[in-house]
Amino acid sequence: MYDILTNLNVQPTEWVVVNEPYFKGSNWIRNDDLYNKLGYNYIPYSFQAARRILGSGATLIYNDTSNNSSSQTEYSYYTNLTRQNIDLLKQTGINNIAVGLQMHLMGKIPPNESDLIATMQSYGLPVYITELDVDMSGIPENQQQAIQSEIFATVFRAAIKSGVCKGISFWNGVDIYSYPMDYLGKPNSNPTLFDKNFEPKQSYYAVLKELFAFLQN
Repeated sequence: MYDILTNLNVQPTEWVVVNEPYFKGSNWIRNDDLYNKLGYNYIPYSFQAARRILGSGATLIYNDTSNNSSSQTEYSYYTNLTRQNIDLLKQTGINNIAVGLQMHLMGKIPPNESDLIATMQSYGLPVYITELDVDMSGIPENQQQAIQSEIFATVFRAAIKSGVCKGISFWNGVDIYSYPMDYLGKPNSNPTLFDKNFEPKQSYYAVLKELFAFLQN
């Protein structure tokens, strides 16, 4: 990937170096040959190699899912693992690292704003939300937009108030081409900011409202 982008004269400033590392007891298969040989030490080795290749100006991201809560919820499954491996990375002296929070959220389980802020800040590093969406499965269609709008707004408010979130990326842009609908076969998940007709949903305007409020302060 690095060679391809270099040949195209594209120079990203943020790179995911380690994604979804091995975890014994995970609720889905996360095999990791490097872990089997080196344990979690492969993570600092990977970051050291990335720094040599990309230089100290690049932001090197440790990325995982369900690591955006410090409470006992579905969103905290990998929070302690993330903290453990971030502490391991900090010991290497590499200072251009960041934490990626995938944040595949569920409409049935709205995140808590204070918890989001505290968790982002707890890592002691810049944070990037890397794969944001909100699965609305199980929510009546006439309630989905209002609930989803508040969840997206909560995430953006928390990101801004945390002072450590440096960027937010969405996981797919349109409902009909989203992961839950297209790959998991969940036709009522409607997880993105744009509906099946590529029209912006209420959630889109909720996000803009938060951003405008921030810019006006």
